[in-house]
Amino acid sequence: MKNSVLNNVEMNTKNIIFNIIKYFVVISFAMMSLFPFVWMVINAFKDNTQIYSSPFSLPKTFNFTNFIQAWYTANIGTYYFNSIIIAFSSVAVIIVLASMS
Repeated sequence: MKNSVLNNVEMNTKNIIFNIIKYFVVISFAMMSLFPFVWMVINAFKDNTQIYSSPFSLPKTFNFTNFIQAWYTANIGTYYFNSIIIAFSSVAVIIVLASMS
């Protein structure tokens, strides 16, 4: 009886340690994956001087002209519309082909 209790305690301790290591690894990978995205969003609201002077800080003022400039200068609207056309046409073709089977 005493032996089985000790085995259960050992198994519980091993499970707890394994779970701690497992969650540490998962949270570490999640943070490494989210950091570039958060950094990109924060820097999207800065002007060039703020990005070069302090790239990891929060913006002093939120600058929306970057989005307007990207929309008109880099033709983001055209690319977005092309992506919508491709997505809808792909879904339509898949639905037609899948309905035949």
